Amino acid sequence: AVVKYPATDGASIGAYVTRPKGDGRRPAVIVVSDNWALDDHNRDIGRRLAKARYVAIVPDVVSREGGTKSFPSREAVAKTISKLSDDDVMKDLMGAQNYLKGQSFVQPNKIGVVGFCWGGGKAFLFTTQSKDLAAAVIYYGPIPQNLDAVKNIAAPVLGNYGELDKPISSQ
Repeated sequence: AVVKYPATDGASIGAYVTRPKGDGRRPAVIVVSDNWALDDHNRDIGRRLAKARYVAIVPDVVSREGGTKSFPSREAVAKTISKLSDDDVMKDLMGAQNYLKGQSFVQPNKIGVVGFCWGGGKAFLFTTQSKDLAAAVIYYGPIPQNLDAVKNIAAPVLGNYGELDKPISSQ
């Protein structure tokens, strides 16, 4: 389902939400996309999480810029994503977490985050700012620039990095 939720500063953020069939509360995952934003691949990641019995929300990280569908190409989306402010992205992700906490089908104390590439870096940064995350999984995302923020991490973190991915592994 396509939903809208408020970021912590009130901005309206679009997102794709999918969940397992059946009743009851489930753990949830915030999926922070790669730099293609809310495309078919990232929606599919959400669907695969739902098949694994998780609720998934995939925020449209370019919602403040008109949303993924407003761009003429994937390259245009990627160019815009590279210019997003960390502050706005964190407000959008905190809004996603707050949205999930308010859903009757979510276990509010069992919300995690996963991110890929650009989104991996933002998921890692978000993990330094949210005390309520139950887990974080980072796929080759850059580490937070402010390493002192790492001491704020309350959730277990699994980082997946490739030795030959020199722009990331050389940090």
